[in-house]
Amino acid sequence: MITCYFTASGNCLYVAKRIGGTLLSIPQLMRQETVEISDEAVGIVCPVYAGEMPAMVRAFMQKARIHTDYFFFIYTYGMGYGEAFAHAELAAQDAGLKLCYINAIQMVDNYLPIFKMQEQIETLPKKMWTGKSKRCWTISAPAKRRR
Repeated sequence: MITCYFTASGNCLYVAKRIGGTLLSIPQLMRQETVEISDEAVGIVCPVYAGEMPAMVRAFMQKARIHTDYFFFIYTYGMGYGEAFAHAELAAQDAGLKLCYINAIQMVDNYLPIFKMQEQIETLPKKMWTGKSKRCWTISAPAKRRR
């Protein structure tokens, strides 16, 4: 399994590590002239920015040639994820991928111009994101079909 991630604060890197597989940084991949990724399962972990995926993640999905039977997408969000699922589905479709799994994990909102971090840290017990998202940590590709 290959997990591609985009992170600014470390939230998505943390989630990507929990999901596992080979971890690939999207900003580092974007520096390459071409990006070819092939595995039984390939996924993207990124934050929700203003209700949708970050521009770099969208550009990555347009640039990368991803070959997989099982494509998944995990968002992290603080306040809400708006139309992010629809954006991921459209981006996957445009990239020729079938989106097999999508989910969002609530975390501390760290958009500093709006939120005070100490207040957000105090909401951790209420959000309990680690307990709610256990099913996200064990994403695996479906068993190979025998012919």
